[in-house]
Amino acid sequence: MGSADLMTRIDHRVEVIFPIENPEHVNYLRHGVFAIYLSDNTRARVMNPDGTYTRLKPPSDNKRVDVQEWLMGRSQPRKT
Repeated sequence: MGSADLMTRIDHRVEVIFPIENPEHVNYLRHGVFAIYLSDNTRARVMNPDGTYTRLKPPSDNKRVDVQEWLMGRSQPRKT
């Protein structure tokens, strides 16, 4: 796992890339985090053949999926 922006500015900062080895963590990322990102129909954009982007609009009959809302809900402090 690491940053998705390994670009020329890397010359001016440190990037960290590391493996996810715990099978439970891999499963959570694949079937939880990545799945919600791929199902986002609210903030996601589709790249067109000309390189421009079109923002997706959820169909009125589909459930609205917003990965940012999902992440914010997950970031709330846990009750102990």
